[in-house]
Amino acid sequence: STLDARMQRAAEQAIADGMAALKKDYPKLFQGTPPEAALVAMDPKTGAVRALVGGTDYGRSQFDRVRSARRQPGSAFKPIVLAAAIGDRWPHLGPGSLVNDTPIRVPGAGARGSDWTPRNYDGTTLGPITLRRATEQSRNLPFVHLGLKVGPDRIRQTAKSLGIASELAAVPSISIGSQEVTPLDLAVAYSAFAAGGHHPEPQLLTGVRDRDGDWLERSLPSRQPAIDPRVAAVVTNLL
Repeated sequence: STLDARMQRAAEQAIADGMAALKKDYPKLFQGTPPEAALVAMDPKTGAVRALVGGTDYGRSQFDRVRSARRQPGSAFKPIVLAAAIGDRWPHLGPGSLVNDTPIRVPGAGARGSDWTPRNYDGTTLGPITLRRATEQSRNLPFVHLGLKVGPDRIRQTAKSLGIASELAAVPSISIGSQEVTPLDLAVAYSAFAAGGHHPEPQLLTGVRDRDGDWLERSLPSRQPAIDPRVAAVVTNLL
């Protein structure tokens, strides 16, 4: 197994501590069906999964939320939008480039064909700001403007290149994480930034040995080119 026993214990403890803190601060969340959590830790260069916790209580639910639970990633998807936009406009888009933090209305992109009017979390707009500031403050509107310029389909293609296996729709709201992915999807995509533009294939088993220690089967690490290493470096710098 690729799992590291020490890291696995730490992951399980982190889940337990996090849920205990959540229950203390927000007890109403635990009335009825309690909330769930998942955690995956992966070596970005080899794809070796060092820790994996699929839920809060295996006795209650054996569903593996790391590999099978698809949820909207929200702002965690924004680095993928950065990779798509910087790659598309290389080398003319960087941390100091100005992007628009201004109101926008997208006809027909909302629920049941209504207009879509995204907002920032604080309800304010700042006008032209640097891409670095937009990223640091996780402003939604600059990423919507950026996503529309590069195109939802380019964002979807970049996500696939980074190793996201979940099916994504090329819709305007993809730029702020409306399309569902798994925690493992995101771990693989983020690994590509840390590994110089190559995404690893997730690996849970290194192989099988016989009683004498000889290999019967062996799985070697595998990496695939994902994005330009220069783009990966700029995204990493922004993060």
